[in-house]
Amino acid sequence: LVRWGQGRGAEVVNHYGPTECTVGVVTHRVGVEEVEASSQDGGQGGSHGGGQTTIAIGRLLGNVRGYVVSGGEQVAGPGMVGELYIGGAAVGRGYVSEAAETASRFVPDAYSGEAGARLYRTGDVVKYSAAGELEYLGRSDQQVKVRGYRVELGEIEAAVNEEAGVRQSAVVVRDEAVSGPQVVCYVVGEDGAEVSGKQLREGLSRRLPEYMVPAVFVKLGELPLTANGKLDRKALPAPMAERDGEGEAAAAENVIEELVGGIFSEVLGQAEVSVEANFFELGGHSLLATQVISRLREVLGVEVPLRVLFEEPTVRGLAAAVQQQQQQGGSRLPAGPIERVSRESELPLSFAQQRLWFIHQLEPASAAYNVPRAVRLTGELKIGAFEQSLGEIERRHEVLRTRFELRQQQAVQVIEAEARVRLRLWELGQ
Repeated sequence: LVRWGQGRGAEVVNHYGPTECTVGVVTHRVGVEEVEASSQDGGQGGSHGGGQTTIAIGRLLGNVRGYVVSGGEQVAGPGMVGELYIGGAAVGRGYVSEAAETASRFVPDAYSGEAGARLYRTGDVVKYSAAGELEYLGRSDQQVKVRGYRVELGEIEAAVNEEAGVRQSAVVVRDEAVSGPQVVCYVVGEDGAEVSGKQLREGLSRRLPEYMVPAVFVKLGELPLTANGKLDRKALPAPMAERDGEGEAAAAENVIEELVGGIFSEVLGQAEVSVEANFFELGGHSLLATQVISRLREVLGVEVPLRVLFEEPTVRGLAAAVQQQQQQGGSRLPAGPIERVSRESELPLSFAQQRLWFIHQLEPASAAYNVPRAVRLTGELKIGAFEQSLGEIERRHEVLRTRFELRQQQAVQVIEAEARVRLRLWELGQ
């Protein structure tokens, strides 16, 4: 279409505009070079179903305000990823007879300073390019939570598509019964290119945080598409049968390797694990690594430091490390129970407490680690019973009675023997 238009002295303009706004709120003049890039990627276009990293949607029209909003409702800077909020004359009034849906999608405009102004949350994930144009990355409903971190699947796909030999990719999260949610990447390679999961994992590890690197890579000849040419995520095959680069499982050579291999299989939820397979390349991560260490403690009675599994992530390597500790004789677990430490002496801070204390010294007024919660109660509130309930919770949990003090230039924990909850009340009227 672009070539046809340019051959007749015309331009092709891509208009972006949700139904909740006017037909077009963002425009982009499409160039021949974009069509050529798309054709090289199989004609799908974009990182969600094609080989292009992003889709350029252009610049805002004159009577439109647009904000790229990231976590915490903060306006994202150039190059940062966030959800597109649209304001100005183009925004509609809401959904007919759908008050709840209107309230969730049409929100107050906190950025323009205009009284009564509203913004429409598009649900589209975008970023500003170096040229100042908006680039579409995907939908915000592809933003998921894995191991406590918020993960943008489109961002991972964009990074995978930039790896050598990759033509297309699709990233999904699958909830494994044993190991929990895992990021799975389906890859279509360029013609004649050999793309391995190990190669991709190493490349992505240099660009993405560990929790965003896919646990499993599945190689496909083509990505499944719907009848209208979009990626059919429901048709993507289960990854267990398609894991990349494992080959036949090498057999264990001794009892320790058999036991460690059994622990790997149990934790990872796999029937068989090669003694040379890498724990983290099989989908393992730091949380599952702690389970491996715990099972080694239960089965073999040895206390293996967690770092050993990161240094020796294969069955054979970890088994050798376990044998070495057994031979040294210093790694047997103590026979007696763990004793309670006296609360009368000064207690040092844990590593996590040290970090929070240090941050508090830098920004004493910061509320970054406060988690507010509002609860609406119906009926009569009995203040005495409410205070008594909170006091019982505080009595049972020492952490709620703990504060930090600086003694002799050293931060220590001070655990109060008893603390009384006192509520401050404000009457806000009926």
